[in-house]
Amino acid sequence: MIFDMVGWVVFGLIAGAVIRLITPGQDRLGCLGTMALGISGSLVGGYLGHLISGPADTPSRPAGFIGAVLGGILVLFVVRLLKRK
Repeated sequence: MIFDMVGWVVFGLIAGAVIRLITPGQDRLGCLGTMALGISGSLVGGYLGHLISGPADTPSRPAGFIGAVLGGILVLFVVRLLKRK
């Protein structure tokens, strides 16, 4: 269980860093924010993959790396839209 959480943290940090490199901007996210962006991107990417490919044996599943990056870009786009208003 603890290794799963550490894996999520490391995966989120790496995916978040890639997302931040792909979509540069003036967002002030620290290490924890970047990690949260990667983890939330994985969840959003997994949900979108679930919608596209149909139901799987588990109701919520994380996405792969590409799905996490695409989901994270979508999350960052929505956050930037909400901050503008």
